[in-house]
Amino acid sequence: MRRVGLFGGTFDPPHLGHLAIAEWARTQLELERVVFIPAGTPPHKRRRELSSDTLRQVQRRFARAQLYLVLGADSLDDFSNWHAPREILKLATLVVAARPGAGRRAGLRGVPRRRLVWLDNPVLALSSSAIRARARAGRSIRYLVPDAVARYIARHRLYREAP
Repeated sequence: MRRVGLFGGTFDPPHLGHLAIAEWARTQLELERVVFIPAGTPPHKRRRELSSDTLRQVQRRFARAQLYLVLGADSLDDFSNWHAPREILKLATLVVAARPGAGRRAGLRGVPRRRLVWLDNPVLALSSSAIRARARAGRSIRYLVPDAVARYIARHRLYREAP
């Protein structure tokens, strides 16, 4: 059976921590691929994450694939507040990456052990908000984001204060 990872988030900007987690999940779980699903609106602001509707669409795209939803431990902490968490657990196994200061066991309520996998990933204290702050302050983001992302941010003067 095909094994496909899904990694949802705002990725604003996408950084090397995101890529490392995706690769760690791909290799540890022997996934065929990890599909990034960018969200236009920060999901934690609306108390929603990758919705069951999105998962149903992906399930149709990858018929007969076993789906794995990759998320950070900080997102697991809030899983019970997501849109349709029980439906999500029917459609995908949660794959949780360690994050600094996150992963309280409260997020595990109602999550069957067979639907949860913890990654054995190194913990990187890297966040999109910290990268945005560095860019806003005119500081280097080299080695924190892929080179193409750094060039795009610089070219479009993203995250800078308005003139």
